[in-house]
Amino acid sequence: MRKSLSRVVPYIGVLLSTLILFSPPAPAQGWDCVSDRLFYQNGMLRIEGTLWGPRRPGVFPLLIYNHGSRPGQERQPTFVARAQCWQLITGTDLFVFFPERRGYGASDGAPYSEEIPQIPWTVEQTNRAIGRLFAEADDVLAGLSHLQSRGIFDSERVAMIGASLGGTVSILAASKAPERFSAVVSQAAGVGIGRGQMALDMVRDELVRAGRRISSPILIQHAVNDQLVPVAFARQLSSALASAGKAVRYDELPAVVQSDGHLIFVLSTSANRQYWWPQVDAFVRNAWRIQR
Repeated sequence: MRKSLSRVVPYIGVLLSTLILFSPPAPAQGWDCVSDRLFYQNGMLRIEGTLWGPRRPGVFPLLIYNHGSRPGQERQPTFVARAQCWQLITGTDLFVFFPERRGYGASDGAPYSEEIPQIPWTVEQTNRAIGRLFAEADDVLAGLSHLQSRGIFDSERVAMIGASLGGTVSILAASKAPERFSAVVSQAAGVGIGRGQMALDMVRDELVRAGRRISSPILIQHAVNDQLVPVAFARQLSSALASAGKAVRYDELPAVVQSDGHLIFVLSTSANRQYWWPQVDAFVRNAWRIQR
């Protein structure tokens, strides 16, 4: 891995500053890392991903980041070249993996916005959307398997986080391989209210079923004034998982972004991050048994 990373021209960095793009939180301290743009197979599809790794050799924990949707801009690269890496979890070196998933960046497959309509969904359309999200979850797991075949990370310490549609994908991916994850963080998960209440209910019920299969601790975060995915969605999801005996923690954030609380996760500014990143940091470190 060290030789592989050193040969790669750095490609990773901050995400595009758009309302529909989930950008990873970046604490104040920079991190001198090496980045590796890679491709891997999931069935017939070639999927793009980006990996950050410490410059020093070693086997480190792995954090997977699942981005949200960006209708109409899926083919724009998620990452901008030559920007700085960041130490996302305090007190440890780690690998951070960003899978693009099908239809995004340079990955094969149709973009989500072409395959799934933006209008209110019928039962059939909702089931098709759920199937698409499970397929994207498979893209994430295929990336994890690709990295595991390289033997570069500590397989006992793998955490996954995602916001918006990426939060939905995170729960689905963890449900398909619960033994592979030690912590799961889902932020503002669900589908937009414009898809209709029936679609919201169906997706919530699917996430409840998926969450019941997850064996690791789950952190669900949602803003009280989320205008895209109603806060009731997250309350009901976390309550159902708690009733099922899952180790779930629910953090409800105040109306920091007055226009739409969904953006507190999507527009990852330092002002926004202070309301939710410390909880994520502590949650993951606790799962990994890392003292600050």
